[in-house]
Amino acid sequence: MDDPCPHCGQPAPADSPNCPACNSSLLVDLAAAPALGDARVAYEIARLAKDRWDDLHLVSFKRGLEEGKEPIVSGVTRARSLEIATFLAEHGIGVSARPMGAAMPGPPPPVESARPWWIAVTLVTLVMAGITALIVYQATQMPPPEAKAKRLSPTATAQLALPATVILRCPEKDSLGFFAAPEIVVTNSSALCGERIKTVLADGRELGGRVLRTDQELGLAVVHLPGTEAAPLDLGDVTALKTGDRARFLSMENGAEFRLIEGRVRAPTRERGGVLRMVLETAAGPSDDGTAVLNSAGKVVGVLLPRTNRSSRHVYALPINYFYEGPDAVFLRPPGADAVAWARLLPPPS
Repeated sequence: MDDPCPHCGQPAPADSPNCPACNSSLLVDLAAAPALGDARVAYEIARLAKDRWDDLHLVSFKRGLEEGKEPIVSGVTRARSLEIATFLAEHGIGVSARPMGAAMPGPPPPVESARPWWIAVTLVTLVMAGITALIVYQATQMPPPEAKAKRLSPTATAQLALPATVILRCPEKDSLGFFAAPEIVVTNSSALCGERIKTVLADGRELGGRVLRTDQELGLAVVHLPGTEAAPLDLGDVTALKTGDRARFLSMENGAEFRLIEGRVRAPTRERGGVLRMVLETAAGPSDDGTAVLNSAGKVVGVLLPRTNRSSRHVYALPINYFYEGPDAVFLRPPGADAVAWARLLPPPS
C-alpha cells in the first residue's frame, strides 16, 4: 500500500524506509500517548509484543509504555508502526508518531502557534492509512472466528477430570492434585509433607513424587511424577469468568471415591492478603484442596484451597493464571489467555 510522502507528497510504499521520489527518510518513532504508569501492565504488553515481533527490544518497549520518556520503538517503517499501533489499540493504548530522531513531546504548545507542516502531514497520513490498515490487519492477522466453547455435561466433565486427578498422601491427611502437563502435577502447598510425597493415580498405581516448586504465600505447589502417561487438563483463564458462571471440581469421599461438585462463581477474583482468590458458592470436603476447578468447557481456572470455615457455603481457589503469568511462570500461557487483563487485576506490591 502506498501513502503520500510527508516531504514531497509523492506516493511511497508504507514498508519502505525511504521515499523513492525524494529519498527522504520515512522511518518513524512511536511513543505511548499517554504513558501507562504501571510497570506490571507495561511488562505484560511488552512481552506480548515481543512474542509477535521478535526483533523488538523488550526493555525499551516496556519502559516507553510505562514512563513515556522515550519511544516504545524507534526507526520503524510506517507499515510496522501501524501494526504496532493497532496491536496497542486492542489493549486500549494510544500512540503518537514522529519522524525518527525527533524530540519527544514537551508541554503542549500555545493554541495560536502553528504546528510544523510535517506533523500535520504525518498525522493525517497515519490516520488515513490507519483506517485502511486496521481493516486489512484485523481481517488478515486475527485468527478465524471459533465456535463458542462447548459446554460439557457434568458426566463429560467428570470423565475428563478423573484420569488426570491424583491423590497425594501424607500421614496427617490426603489431598488432591491434577496433571497440568505431562508428568507434572499441580496442587496446593498444604498438600505436601516434605520434598518427596506418595501419590495414587486414577488407575490405582502408587508412585513417589518429587516436589519441584512451592510458594507458601500463594499456596501453590508443583510435583514431578516420572513415568506417568496421564493426559493433562487444559489450562483456562480466570479473567474470562463472570459472576454466576458454573464451576466444577472433583471431591474425594471415603479416601478413594469421587463425585463431581458443581457450584457458581461468586467472584472471579477477590484480593485477600495481597493474593487474588476465586470465590465459589458451594461446599467442599476436607481432602479436596488441590483439586482442579474447571469452567463449563472443562478447562482449569483454579486450584481449590483448604477450607478455613467448614460451615461456610463459600470456598476459595487460587487462580490458575498464577502458574503461567509473570517471570516465575511454571507453564506456557495458554492460547487466548488475557495477560493484560490479569496484570490489571493484580494488587499493587506491598
